[in-house]
Amino acid sequence: MIEKLKQVDRGFEDPSGCFWESPDAYLFTGVLPSCCCGDPASIGRYVRDMLRKHVKQTGTDAPDVWPDNKYEDLPTMFFLSWADDKGYIEHGTTIRCSWMTSEGDELLRDLDIILGKD
Repeated sequence: MIEKLKQVDRGFEDPSGCFWESPDAYLFTGVLPSCCCGDPASIGRYVRDMLRKHVKQTGTDAPDVWPDNKYEDLPTMFFLSWADDKGYIEHGTTIRCSWMTSEGDELLRDLDIILGKD
C-alpha cells in the first residue's frame, strides 16, 4: 500500500491521484477507518495487533488463532467482520478462525513500518 505512494513536491501521491501529507496520513485516513483526528495511531495499533493474531503458522494450513476470540467479545467480532469485508482476512466455517489474505499481510507490513514493531 504505502510502497505505491510516489513522493512529489506536494507530499505523496497515491495511485488514484490523491495527495497526502505523509504515508502515515494515507494509511490512517485513506486505508483505515479514521478521519485522522483524535488518535489515529491508536486505531492503527489496534488494527495491527488484531491482524498479528491472524497470521498463518508457517508450514501449516491452520491459522494462528488468538485463543481469546469469543463470540461474546464484541470488539473482536466487529474487527473481524470489518477486516473480512475489506478483504484483509478470510475464513471458513467461522470468522473466529480467520487467516490473513495477501492484502492483510500488506496492511500489517505497512502498519509495522509506520508504527514500528513494538
